[in-house]
Amino acid sequence: MIYELSNPSDPITLEADSDNVAIIAAILIGRGQYGLTNDEGKDVLPIFLFAGWDELEKWLDEEKYQYGQDFVDEHRAEIVACLRSTMVASLHERRALDVAFNHDGNITPEERSTWNDQRRSSMNDIAGYANRYADEMEKPLLAAKGD
Repeated sequence: MIYELSNPSDPITLEADSDNVAIIAAILIGRGQYGLTNDEGKDVLPIFLFAGWDELEKWLDEEKYQYGQDFVDEHRAEIVACLRSTMVASLHERRALDVAFNHDGNITPEERSTWNDQRRSSMNDIAGYANRYADEMEKPLLAAKGD
């Protein structure tokens, strides 16, 4: 599913197979200050701009989302993939890109980076930050594989 990150900068989309993984990625990218809407128009994460972690944690508990270290460890590869899927594109543009790439998402990291750099109008490099975060999150996975 494609999700759109609610933020004050450029339109940002990302992909995940579950709301829970997309929510964790959005929290990591925006530190709770970005919201998230799925491609069906449902708000799956409200913006907690003036609230602290306690309010965000309370909401996660009320909505029955998992968010602790155990969840992150169990779904690390999915969260990394979600972070890496981040693009400077609206939902409409992302759907058009999906059609252009024959619905297989086969876009190289270099192509994605070039796209993001050319489309970004803000000094706030959300997609770049998401990829750097993915690099850090991926290190334990690579170490476990011996890479």
